[in-house]
Amino acid sequence: MSQADHPLADLYARPDSPGRFVLGPGYQSPAGRSRKARWFIGLSVALNMLSILLLGLQRALLEQGPISASALRTSVDRVNGAADIELVLFVVALVLFLRWVHLSYRNLIALGTRDLRFTPGWAVGYWFVPVLNIWRPAEVLGDLWRATDPRADDNSWRSLRSTPLIGWWWAIGLVAGPVAWAAQAMPADTISELHSKNAVLILVHVLEVAAGACLFAVVGKLTARQDARAALRAREA
Repeated sequence: MSQADHPLADLYARPDSPGRFVLGPGYQSPAGRSRKARWFIGLSVALNMLSILLLGLQRALLEQGPISASALRTSVDRVNGAADIELVLFVVALVLFLRWVHLSYRNLIALGTRDLRFTPGWAVGYWFVPVLNIWRPAEVLGDLWRATDPRADDNSWRSLRSTPLIGWWWAIGLVAGPVAWAAQAMPADTISELHSKNAVLILVHVLEVAAGACLFAVVGKLTARQDARAALRAREA
C-alpha cells in the first residue's frame, strides 16, 4: 500500500498534526515537541541565510577597492554578531530536537515495535559519544522512519527502506562540520586572507541551510507518520 493510498493519508500530509487519540499509557503525540524543534530549526536556517547575505555584502566591500577601517570593522562585527546568535539558536534547536527524538523513539515501544536496536536514552546519548556519533544518529532517525512506514508490522519493519532526506541531512552535516572548523582556523589579518575566509564561510552557511532544510522536513514528516500509525493502531485495537 502506498502512503497516498493509506486510510490516514491526510494525517501524513499534515506535519505536526495533533493526535486526538490514546494508544495505551505509553504513547504521547510528538507533535508539540516537533513544532518547537522545527520552529528553532527554521529560525536557524533563516539566520544562516541572513549570514550569507551579510557575507555577500562583505565580499562586495572587499572587492570594491580601498576600504576604510571603520567600514571593514562594521562588516566584520555584523558577521560575527550573526554567528553568535546562530550558536545560541543552534544549542536551543539541538536541545528541542533531541527531546523530540527521545519521545519519538520511546513511542515506538508503545506502538509495539519489536527488535529495536536502541533504548530511548541511547537514541539521544549516541549524539555525544565520540566516533559513534558519526553514524549512530542517522541510524536512529532511519529506525524511526522505517518503524512508522504504513507497510510496517511489528517484526518486519527493519527490512524497509528509509528516506533519502535523512541520508542527505547527515552527509551534508558531516561535510559542514570540518569545513566550519577549517573556516574558523583560517587567519584574517589581511584583506586577501579575509577574502579567502569569506568564501569558505559562505560555503559553510550554504551547507548549513541545506542540512537544516532537510532536518526540518524529516522532523515534520516523521511526526505525521508516527501519529498516523498510532491512530491506525488505535482503530485496530
